[in-house]
Amino acid sequence: MSPRVLEPWYDRVPDDYSPGPTTSGGPGVRCSRENPLSPVAPAWFTRRVHDDADIWGILTKLVVGLVVMAILVLIFMLYRPLIDENERMRRDILKMDEEIKVQEKAVQELSAQIAILRNDTNTLERLAREKLGYARPGETIFHFDPPSTNGFAPR
Repeated sequence: MSPRVLEPWYDRVPDDYSPGPTTSGGPGVRCSRENPLSPVAPAWFTRRVHDDADIWGILTKLVVGLVVMAILVLIFMLYRPLIDENERMRRDILKMDEEIKVQEKAVQELSAQIAILRNDTNTLERLAREKLGYARPGETIFHFDPPSTNGFAPR
């Protein structure tokens, strides 16, 4: 077996290949045997070499990944106080909603009491006697004091 000799790319240019004028090389500059360093490179001779053991490529990807991760951590750290404040405000809203429900229930009870006092004269008279001490003409009212204690509670 004879060793394989690598030929330069310009020796493999087909005779009928003509890419046309270039913009950077000026008019009439062609990629051919006469001008092997032409800025217009034909696609048939370009070849990308993939070397998986390329340490710089691996390190570049690692650095880019670390930079992206650092940016994400920075964004998270900047927005964390806003997230905490939002969570605290949501808890406050839930507490206030519960308090509103309690207050609405109290309003309903008081509205019912007002409606009873406006419409029921017997209830109004009973409350006037109990709370204000009113009586009808000719009635005698007896008030009893609660029994006094000396602080000793019977068992």
